[in-house]
Amino acid sequence: MASPFHLGAITASVSTLWQQTFISKYPHLAAIQRKPTNPNDPLSIMWWNPTLFDFLPCPNSLVVGLSQLNPARYKDLYDCQCELNTRIHAYMLAAEKLSILIQNLLHTMNHSGVCICSLQTTFLEMIFGVTEFQRYFLKVLGLINFLEIYKPHMQRLAPHATSAADCHGAFTNNPQFAQQLFDAGLLLYLIWTHELVKANNPELLNFVLYFMPTNLVHTEADPPFPTIFEGSTMDYKKHASIHNYSRT
Repeated sequence: MASPFHLGAITASVSTLWQQTFISKYPHLAAIQRKPTNPNDPLSIMWWNPTLFDFLPCPNSLVVGLSQLNPARYKDLYDCQCELNTRIHAYMLAAEKLSILIQNLLHTMNHSGVCICSLQTTFLEMIFGVTEFQRYFLKVLGLINFLEIYKPHMQRLAPHATSAADCHGAFTNNPQFAQQLFDAGLLLYLIWTHELVKANNPELLNFVLYFMPTNLVHTEADPPFPTIFEGSTMDYKKHASIHNYSRT
């Protein structure tokens, strides 16, 4: 987990697709919601991939090749955005101390929403814009859920959760972090070396085999995307680099 890590810009959305290393500076990443199993769930749009059919030419455009996102698809995204904005503003009004992180994420989510609604772009840029909005939305949703639902459990301000949340969770090698995630009902993977397992002799209920993820793209994009971060996966700067890249 401490080995060098290379992150290209094209892989920046992975932080909302599966569990991440638990980082105390960004604990809400453990509360990122999983894709709904019901395709009719309004939130399913946040895992939608645009196609050429969603790329509508602008009749009055003076530049060939630029188009806009299908208004019907944008409305699905916008409806979710409005509902989340209402919830965030209610939280801010009641909060004794405002979170700088939630203000920054909310601003960038709304800014990316304006871009995909108003700008004429190439198809590749439209895909990037939609993905950026989806990622920010899921992070804002994960953050408000963490603050309102899971953090009280982790701080023992509420009894420990009795059921598992439908979130990606996180993995960690810190037993204290693992206990906090367990108290909150968030999925966790405690990573221990073989030596630690032997020394602590925990009660192991079952052994399972790990499996490699499928459908991953291992080839370079053409043209190639720049490297935006290189370092440890446990370094919070990895996520800061994703934000900085997409905003600039």
